[in-house]
Amino acid sequence: HRHLKELYLKANPNFEGAISVPLLWDTVQNTAVSNSSFGLSRMIETQLKGLATRNQHLELFPSSSDADQDEHWDFCKWLHSNVTTAVYRM
Repeated sequence: HRHLKELYLKANPNFEGAISVPLLWDTVQNTAVSNSSFGLSRMIETQLKGLATRNQHLELFPSSSDADQDEHWDFCKWLHSNVTTAVYRM
């Protein structure tokens, strides 16, 4: 595919939203998995970290206490809603 829009339309022929990156593409199912940078960072931390060949010690999300995790998670959601995706509301 030459254009990202082609992949979005392949995953959903009725797609009318914003075409954006990152886009995680499932080459087995031949469809989009996620285009949320916030969701992808969480997926990397919780589901893909064991596949890393280096830097496995790095934590994208704190693991200290539940309160710290909740506070960090709330900040990440706020940041995503108010900064990362703000460009699409302009």
